[in-house]
Amino acid sequence: MPNTVTVVVAVTTTNLPSTNAAYASTTLTLTDGAGTVQSASVNGTESPPWTAVFGNVAAGNGAVVAQAVDSAGAAIGASISQGFDETGPVQATYPAPSGLTVTLS
Repeated sequence: MPNTVTVVVAVTTTNLPSTNAAYASTTLTLTDGAGTVQSASVNGTESPPWTAVFGNVAAGNGAVVAQAVDSAGAAIGASISQGFDETGPVQATYPAPSGLTVTLS
């Protein structure tokens, strides 16, 4: 039974390598249990921010890979990945606070 998977990217402000152009977006690539690949790009302007929704995700073991890319399309830094096992309806999610940054000036 196809399901919907919501992916939320946690981000950390990091110095841009001098070899890259300006940050453009983060590409999310989801591979589902049937081997079907879907992709989406996020850049923080989504509602909610840093979130992509993938539909028609087949049951079974899958994975999502996130890769930041610059305005020229080149990768920035290393990619990260997260596996999942889609065996039934996806549990509802919400944007739980996971950290705070306070800057004094």
